[in-house]
Amino acid sequence: IPAGMCIVWADIDRPARKGPYRPLNAVLAREARRDPRLHVVHWHRAVARHRVNLPDGIHPDTAGFEYRSRQFAHALARCD
Repeated sequence: IPAGMCIVWADIDRPARKGPYRPLNAVLAREARRDPRLHVVHWHRAVARHRVNLPDGIHPDTAGFEYRSRQFAHALARCD
């Protein structure tokens, strides 16, 4: 990835039946601390704090997609 490139990535929140995701989120967090180009959108935190509604347990409703879009926009705004 070229120097000066901005990377925005959402961490993971998914049902346990698809395997563990917390180790993957830990890797994202560690890499974000190491590489200032990486900005993580904390989707898992938003779900855990009930800031979004997941009607089927996986996908957000319309308000949840709007929330996630705003989170991505904020992360992109932090890019140099």
